[in-house]
Amino acid sequence: MKNALEYSKMLEGAGLTRAQAEAHLKVMEQAMEEGMASKRDVMDSKNELKGDITELKGEISELRGEVVHLEAYMRSEFISVRKDMETLEYKITTKLGVIVTVAMTGLATFFKFFI
Repeated sequence: MKNALEYSKMLEGAGLTRAQAEAHLKVMEQAMEEGMASKRDVMDSKNELKGDITELKGEISELRGEVVHLEAYMRSEFISVRKDMETLEYKITTKLGVIVTVAMTGLATFFKFFI
């Protein structure tokens, strides 16, 4: 405590004995040492936080790169799926056309011979 002597004198002036003032001062000093951060503690924490922030910025940058990569991959997959769908559409249309043609031919033959 910076002004321990002044604090002790204030306590004595308020009616405490010197022993009481010194005991009070010791309790206050211990509480302050245990519970309060020093300037060095604050600077250490600040530097640690700066390091953490720098690390997080790097990780965010990496994640952005991964997102860009995934976006490109997904676009190519969508294009591939569209092509596959177009191919299937063509095959289904062709098969359906064959089925309709065979059915019509069968019906025409049926009507020609039986009606």
